[in-house]
Amino acid sequence: MNDFFASAFKKLRLLPLLVIVASLAFMVRAGDTFFQIKNMGSAHAQEETKAKVVEAEDAQPPSEELKDAKTDSAPKLENPTDKPAIKGEKVVSSSKDWQDSDSDFDDSTIRKEVYDDFMERRQMIEQKEKQLDQREALMKAGTEEVNKKVEELTAIRNEIQSLLKKQNAEEEANTAKLVKIYEGMKPKDAAKIFNQLDMDVLLSVVTKMSERKVSPIVALMDPQKARSLTLFLSEQNKLPGTGSTTAGFGNPNAPPALPESAIR
Repeated sequence: MNDFFASAFKKLRLLPLLVIVASLAFMVRAGDTFFQIKNMGSAHAQEETKAKVVEAEDAQPPSEELKDAKTDSAPKLENPTDKPAIKGEKVVSSSKDWQDSDSDFDDSTIRKEVYDDFMERRQMIEQKEKQLDQREALMKAGTEEVNKKVEELTAIRNEIQSLLKKQNAEEEANTAKLVKIYEGMKPKDAAKIFNQLDMDVLLSVVTKMSERKVSPIVALMDPQKARSLTLFLSEQNKLPGTGSTTAGFGNPNAPPALPESAIR
């Protein structure tokens, strides 16, 4: 009886162990299966990745060529302290490459040339303006000097004309006095004086005397002097364009005609 219970107890103790062992074996087998499935997915993913990498390598140049290309295309810094250009900023190359007409380019040189040409033309224009101003100033000064001289000459002319008028008035007054004197003298005495007078003075006196007073005086004058007086009077009284003469004593515009006896 006791052996039966002992054997039954042993069987009862082995059953849970078997269950536990079976469970562990199942878990191990399930874990192996899970890891196999996972490894299969990873391998498939790795194969796809390798295929993409191969395609990318076929499309791009080798890494060494890329490195050389990057090194060549990288801008060289003039100073060690210079920093490379930040992404987004334009890197200005010192070399002048060929540019199309529609491409953007630095027009500072053209602007400077245009500005220099403009300034040069402006200086030339300003210089010409200064020269014109100087000429205008000289012409203005010359014009003022000429006007001043003209005014001075005009004043001198007016003064001379005034003096001439005054002198003529005095001469006429003196001639009028002489006419009165000679008209009051005896013809014989007046004839002696007439023979000694200059022809200009004699003409001025005779032309102012009346015919009645001059005739006896001229009749008593020296024949040669009387003849010269007659010739001067005839030439003086000739009208322009005609050969006629006018005579009349006492008329300032018509000297008297001498008597025929005096002419002979």
